[in-house]
Amino acid sequence: MEASDALTVRLISLYLAQMGLAIIFMINFRYFSKIYHRPFLLNWSRSWLGFFFVCLGLGYSTLPPDWRINIPFFNLAGSATYMTGAFIQSFFLIVGSYELIKDRQLSKRSIYMLFAITIILGTSLTLLYAFDDSRFVERYFIRIGLRSLITGIAFIYCGVIAFFSQRFGEVSFGRRLLGTALMLYGLELTGYFVVVYLIIIGYNLSIVLSIFGVTDLFLITIIGLGMVMWLLEDERLILKKTNNELDSFLYSTSHDLRAPIASILGLTNLAALETKDSTILQYFKMIETRVKKLDSIISDILTYSKNTKLQTQEEHVDFNALIEEILSDIKFDERAAGIQIIYEGVKANELSADRGQLKIILSNLLSNAIKYHDLSKDNPYIRVDFKKDGHAVEITISDNGQGIAQEHHDKIFDMFYRANSTSEGSGLGLFIVQEASRKIKGEVSLQSQLNEGSNFKLTFKEHL
Repeated sequence: MEASDALTVRLISLYLAQMGLAIIFMINFRYFSKIYHRPFLLNWSRSWLGFFFVCLGLGYSTLPPDWRINIPFFNLAGSATYMTGAFIQSFFLIVGSYELIKDRQLSKRSIYMLFAITIILGTSLTLLYAFDDSRFVERYFIRIGLRSLITGIAFIYCGVIAFFSQRFGEVSFGRRLLGTALMLYGLELTGYFVVVYLIIIGYNLSIVLSIFGVTDLFLITIIGLGMVMWLLEDERLILKKTNNELDSFLYSTSHDLRAPIASILGLTNLAALETKDSTILQYFKMIETRVKKLDSIISDILTYSKNTKLQTQEEHVDFNALIEEILSDIKFDERAAGIQIIYEGVKANELSADRGQLKIILSNLLSNAIKYHDLSKDNPYIRVDFKKDGHAVEITISDNGQGIAQEHHDKIFDMFYRANSTSEGSGLGLFIVQEASRKIKGEVSLQSQLNEGSNFKLTFKEHL
């Protein structure tokens, strides 16, 4: 195979590879524009469609004459394809970047008008000197050199925007990669303008031509990957900011609601002292019960909101003292008086763990066991067991209460999920338990049968 044929085959292979990349990135960004609701991504998707036509036109123009379709003006159509495709690519890349930094969409009328101007420009430059073979040099300069210069400037401009515009978010690896690749590709294209000029004035640049297309493929791949990485990083930052704002709102609102709730409870108790009417006292009791339920829900929300902000800190924990502390907090529950709580504490029940997270887990599990117990059973009980084997810790809370039906087991730890419609809880307790267990790198499992009782088991390892 002659050197010229080998170069032709290599270039065609590179153009086919770039066309494949263009299709992949075009589909990805079109999909991203829909799921993330970010319209500028649709224009970035269209820019990759323009690049597809650039590669298609250049690939066809690279073919030997005997490989081309022998139809009048078809060769001219190939040139028009890559010229117009290059301007379309630059146009939609700039439009997408503009919509991003301005945070608003261009009107369809404006896009159509500018798109039409782009088509006219690409076609006009293709037709310039197209039928005058004596002006081959000028034609070559316009189709390769001038096209490369214009598109190169567009890519450098977008690279500068990616680096310095605050609308691109925090400085991240993806953003740096995207900005660098855009500017390098733009510089490479403007370099082609210089190469074309030097060839025209007589310089031999066979070494430059030997690597033609390889750097294009590499930089185009990096641009696409940079776009994807930056987008995912930006979406993560937006999600993090939204979650922080939501947590702050929940905490602030819940905290502000507790004061009037406390006032309502106080006023209800005072009002109950002013009457001996049994019907009115019953109404006051109902008000107190409902308000306490609301206070319990708000308390769970506050617990969850606080817990999401806490960092885990492992420390020495006296499990006996912790259980005693939790039981002293819940012993005032009127249902607790009718339930036997069994815990056989021994001196060796010590461990290393985050005490705050462990208390959250055990408090919620014990409170739930009391709240949903069946007091009509003989000898209602709740049992707490502690086992430690090396650094492996296992804590079990079991009861002979209502139990949980099998169909609820998979969802029982979901946020706001309630196993039955008569449940008085917020649906947050077991969700908080699961989140707290994850923070200590543990796992909570459930074994339960309806009307027979439940067994919650927490397992984790010490890390000190």
